[in-house]
Amino acid sequence: MRMNIDAPKYIRYQTWGLTLTVTVMALVTIAFTLGSAYYDNLKRLSEIESDIEQQQRTALKSEMDSAVSEIRFIYGQAERLLMDGARDQVNQAWQIADTIYQQEHLLKGESKRSVAGLIKEALRDIRFFDGRGYYFIGDTQGEMILLPPSPDMEGRSFWDSVDDRGTYTARDTIKVALENAAGGYARYRWYVPGYPDEMKEKVVYARLFEPLGWVIGTGDYVFHFEDQLKERALERLANRRFGDGGYFAVLTAEGRLLLSPGLPELEGKHFSEMDPAYGEAVQNILAQTSAEGNFARYKWFKPGSTLKEAKLSLVRSVPELDWVLIVGTYRSSWNESIAAQRQIYREDLHKQVLAAIPLLGLVAFVGFVLAYVLSRWLSGLFGAYQGNIKSQQEALQENATQLGIAAKVFEASNEGMLVADGFDRVLKVNSAFTFLTGYDLADLEGGTAATLFEGVDGPGFDELRAKLETEGFWEGEVQNRHKDGYRFPAWMSMTLAQNVENDSVNLVMTLEDISERKQQEAQLRQLKEYDSLTNLPNRQLLSDRAEQQLAACKRKGEQLAVMFIDLDRFKNVNDSLGHEAGDALLKVAARRIAYSVRPTDTVSRIGGDEFVILLSDYGTAESLAEMAGRLQRVLSKRTDIEGCELAVTASIGIAVYPYDGLDFPQLCRNADTALYHAKANGRDGYQFYTEDMNRQVHERLTLENALREALPRGELELYYQPQWDLEQGGLVGFEALIRWNRPGIGQVRPDHFIPLAEETGLIQRIGGWVLEEACRQQRVWEERYSAGLCMAINLSALQFNEGLPEQVRRILDQTGVDPSRIELEITESLLMQDPDASAGLLCALRKLGISVALDDFGTGYSSLAYLKKLPLDTLKIDKVFTDGVPGNDHDEAIVKSIIDMASHLGLSTVAEGIESDEQRRFMAEAGCTLGQGYFYLPPIPASQVETELLDLGHYATKV
Repeated sequence: MRMNIDAPKYIRYQTWGLTLTVTVMALVTIAFTLGSAYYDNLKRLSEIESDIEQQQRTALKSEMDSAVSEIRFIYGQAERLLMDGARDQVNQAWQIADTIYQQEHLLKGESKRSVAGLIKEALRDIRFFDGRGYYFIGDTQGEMILLPPSPDMEGRSFWDSVDDRGTYTARDTIKVALENAAGGYARYRWYVPGYPDEMKEKVVYARLFEPLGWVIGTGDYVFHFEDQLKERALERLANRRFGDGGYFAVLTAEGRLLLSPGLPELEGKHFSEMDPAYGEAVQNILAQTSAEGNFARYKWFKPGSTLKEAKLSLVRSVPELDWVLIVGTYRSSWNESIAAQRQIYREDLHKQVLAAIPLLGLVAFVGFVLAYVLSRWLSGLFGAYQGNIKSQQEALQENATQLGIAAKVFEASNEGMLVADGFDRVLKVNSAFTFLTGYDLADLEGGTAATLFEGVDGPGFDELRAKLETEGFWEGEVQNRHKDGYRFPAWMSMTLAQNVENDSVNLVMTLEDISERKQQEAQLRQLKEYDSLTNLPNRQLLSDRAEQQLAACKRKGEQLAVMFIDLDRFKNVNDSLGHEAGDALLKVAARRIAYSVRPTDTVSRIGGDEFVILLSDYGTAESLAEMAGRLQRVLSKRTDIEGCELAVTASIGIAVYPYDGLDFPQLCRNADTALYHAKANGRDGYQFYTEDMNRQVHERLTLENALREALPRGELELYYQPQWDLEQGGLVGFEALIRWNRPGIGQVRPDHFIPLAEETGLIQRIGGWVLEEACRQQRVWEERYSAGLCMAINLSALQFNEGLPEQVRRILDQTGVDPSRIELEITESLLMQDPDASAGLLCALRKLGISVALDDFGTGYSSLAYLKKLPLDTLKIDKVFTDGVPGNDHDEAIVKSIIDMASHLGLSTVAEGIESDEQRRFMAEAGCTLGQGYFYLPPIPASQVETELLDLGHYATKV
């Protein structure tokens, strides 16, 4: 028969059975040991309180050491964080500058000055370090190029700028940038914004941007980062707790309370501003402050209480932060520890008594045998009952704990969360969901989650619900609608929570506002894909769209046209009116082009004054021609730029897929080739690409590349054509003429490569070499022969600039040649471009002792009014007139007029291109001074000049 029993009965049976068995046997023996054990423990109990206090002191010191180490570590990060942040910002700015330089200067050929302006404007408005940080740029001589807070100081020199300790700010910054290619740090003191009379420690990171000779840098004041880290340390201390009521308080060294969990209303007050009862306690604490720490006793309010309680605290100063830390514990918390310790000792006394009585073992053995038999019988009955209760209690406790944690996470989450039941009825929403959507639980209660999808752009709720049933989860981007009606982008995820039977129990939805992220993505896309000046698609976006349209054309069998547009002589606008005017003109051109095409067409600015248009489904070639003509008419309309009325023309090159190329790079190359031919044909026109154009461009490019290497490879050589005295018949000098001996080709005609050198700018280097080599050769012949011969040297239009006199002076000094034996030949058309400026340069050249000849006289402007004002020595009669004499009346009249006019102006004359004795005699009889041409000798190399003329000493052998 099974006996029913409950807990009270079980306890009663066990108590009586064990007590009757054990008590009788134990009472007599226990009495013998109680006395001695009792008196020993009385002594130990008296020592409990002092032990507890010492433990508290040890614990306080440990807490204090831990806190001080932590805040010193936090505070010590200030300078490192500042240095790392400054270095990262400067490296980012350096990468921006390098990218712009590579794209604009190296790839597009923009001038360094233009690229420098682009870099400055790209960096000017960037801010960091909570809005304090900015970039500055200076050159290696200390001149400030970019200073966003004070643009009026840009252009000034900071080379001699020093702080209040005598540190040279600019020099130290430039020094660290030059010494380390990756950049370096400089430290000095500088004025704090808003405090013009106060300097603070500042750390700067600077890096050299070598292509422009710039030093790019940024920095910040150390105290800004120190203040931020102080606040962070204060927050950490405010959250520290230990024991029963133990916490940290913080004072400044002068007595201002920064942190007091016990009396938070006093935080921020100086002890002199507090109630005297509090102020005296704070003064007492400050008086016991030391760097090692001192213990102080006083009364203070316990958090949550209105009464003062005795407190023991450790007070320690932290000089680096100018703080005083107080960590303490209330006396009341010790009493509990003392009581607990006394209880432990009482129990220990009981154990000692039992252990001290030898007879207790026998009594215990007999008693426990009896108790064992009885307890086994009772435990079997009670165990089943108690075990069932315990397991249920544990399960309930675990569920309650998990539910509590889930509720806290649900409410504290930054993501909006909604929970619905198996029928999609809304059960719960958190505060973040209400903030994001405007709907609280009252708005949604009784409704279903499908209500929220009525204003959402994206998949419908029924569609998503079906996916959830099969997959259990969905997430994606949606355009959600707020309760107030506006839309915002959001990232939504939905999950079905199921029970052990795999039945859907709850629908869980999370929602995150991604407006800021989408805005940042749009801004980055704008910067990456659009030209900052005209807001047209840039080269990258153009390429992407072209690839897409080419793919579509290939599928549909359609055509695609690529138009290259270049504004004619745009450089003249920049040079004469400045880059601001040039930028304004580019904006006008961009708008006019964009308005002239269809919305489906792409207009792009790929750099400088070059625009590209993609035209799909354009119709016929005649349609493209009409479009090009319309663009030229629109662009040529006059526009007002900074008070000046400008009109520019445009040249256009056109290439068509698939006839002129199968991919976008090839189409661009061919359209550019067509554009080049449009410009070569006089500008203000358009050209369709042809294969012949490609061949010519290839030949020109090959010639240009070879010419760039000709000078360093020693392929260029000077030939010398003798000049003869027409009256006396003697050799008087030479004209230096350049020749190019191209390997594998032979001599390249000068009229082939000299115009190319002028067009590409190579003429500057080549012309400088010609000038120096001719002077050197003249010096050699002056020393070796005593013939008193002269050397005539031709100058290109690009060499005729303000730097020419200094270049000539330097070469004269280096070679040691006699200046009076050097004559520079300059064309008439060059001088007439700006006669006044030309006259100034010619005067400067003649002051060096050299003479000046006017070449090709009579073939250009032939302005006699300006001719008389120019400081010239010689007029050269062009071969076009020499060819017509004798025999052509007009040429004879022109030649005689030139010679007579030169004679009256005190100028000598040189007849070019004399190829017969009749021409020589005519020129001599007309009064021409000198002559040269194939009748005497063609241009010959220096070695041949020496062997055929100079070595023989026969300076009059030809006549």
